[in-house]
Amino acid sequence: MNDIERGVVWEETIIMLPEHIGIIMLSATVPNAMDFANWVGQTKRRKIFVQTTYKRPTPLEHSIYFEGQFKVIKSKEGSFMQQEYEKFLKNLANSQKAKEELREKRHKELVGKFDKNDWDFKDKKKKSQFTRKQLKKEETGGGSNKVSQTPKLVKKEFENKN
Repeated sequence: MNDIERGVVWEETIIMLPEHIGIIMLSATVPNAMDFANWVGQTKRRKIFVQTTYKRPTPLEHSIYFEGQFKVIKSKEGSFMQQEYEKFLKNLANSQKAKEELREKRHKELVGKFDKNDWDFKDKKKKSQFTRKQLKKEETGGGSNKVSQTPKLVKKEFENKN
């Protein structure tokens, strides 16, 4: 009933229930069980009985799922396993460090690829403009045949690069 959105729905449901319907409620999360029981009793004009227990029929075991495995850090008996928790924290830190190192390595590899391929775009733009001007010059110069000159120029450029 503490949840703002769900509380209203439950309140309306309890208020609108016909008188001939009995209510049995079970909750492990109602912090103010007696206040809630009193409200239900006043709303439904009935005597309400509250039964409480601190015994948990199903003991809780706390685990952490990490790298495909569950690691128990609190046993069913209730003892916190400090060593297991510290081992988990150490493994988590190592995993994060390894991921960061891998990320940096990949970044350096990518930057290296750009350096090797001479990815200076301004320089490439100048080269391509020069090549285009040269192509136009050769294609239009001296009334020569465009079809026969262009393959020669491409062949010439290809040989210069190798």
